[in-house]
Amino acid sequence: MENDPQTKMKRFIGYLAYILVLGYLTSLAMSLPVSLKLKGTTDSDLTNLSIFYFVYPLILGFLFAAPRFIRMLKYEGIWHFDLVKCLAIGIPTFIWNVNNSLFWVTSANYPLKMSWLMPYPLSGIVLGFILLDSVKKI
Repeated sequence: MENDPQTKMKRFIGYLAYILVLGYLTSLAMSLPVSLKLKGTTDSDLTNLSIFYFVYPLILGFLFAAPRFIRMLKYEGIWHFDLVKCLAIGIPTFIWNVNNSLFWVTSANYPLKMSWLMPYPLSGIVLGFILLDSVKKI
């Protein structure tokens, strides 16, 4: 029952825990680029920083899509992957995310820097969200 007080309390606690975990992981990850930049400037290798800038928004996108995905696990049905959605939205956001991540490894005059099209973290967040949201039960 959706109107049951116990169900409402469980949902409230679940959402509160979700927000707390998301906030904690976000604040924890904010200190990582600083240490990666310092490490990269000492050994002239910014590959780790580039990987972080590629993976971190993907993880945030997965986390944003996680509640709906977890709710879907309860349903009966056959798993389905929405290939059209993944290709139509996933490929451009993947290109933007990789392109903007490569900016940190190459020179500052990287010719394909496309942050003017979509802000950098947004492309990775959308990609992570779409990848998890494309998996459904029908």
